[in-house]
Amino acid sequence: MGPKQIVVALPNLPGGLAGVSELLAEAGIDIKALSITSEAPRGSLAMVVNDHAKALLILQAGGYAVSETPVIAAYTPDHPGGLKAVIKPLREAKINIDRLYMSVARKGEHAVLVLEVSDYEKAVAALKAEYVELIEGEFRF
Repeated sequence: MGPKQIVVALPNLPGGLAGVSELLAEAGIDIKALSITSEAPRGSLAMVVNDHAKALLILQAGGYAVSETPVIAAYTPDHPGGLKAVIKPLREAKINIDRLYMSVARKGEHAVLVLEVSDYEKAVAALKAEYVELIEGEFRF
C-alpha cells in the first residue's frame, strides 16, 4: 500500500494554510507534497506528510476537519513528456485521475507524482505492469 493523503477542509481566508503549516511544523511533521483548491467560502488542502498518523492526530486536536484517502506516489522522468510514463497506462486502463500533484521529493532524475484515482488497485496494477516505480508506505526521505 502506498502513502495516504490527508485532506483538510479550510476556510477560504488569508492565513488558513499558515495555521496548518505552523501546527505541523511545531510537531516536527514535514509536508512532502501538497495541493490546494479553493471555492468560496471553503478551501481544500490535500497533502502527503512524513508521519501520517501523527499529522492526523495533531490536526484533529487542532480542530481541523480531516479525512484520508489512499494515493499513488510514482516516480516519473523529469523531462519533456515524462508525465506520459505514468498517465498513459492509466488512460489505457480507463482509470480516472481525480487529483494529481507533484512532491518536493526526487530520486535522481525522477520527480514524484502523487495521484488520487478512481480505482486504486487497478491503477497500481496498471502502473506496475508498465514498470513504473511506486513508493510503498509513507514518505520517509
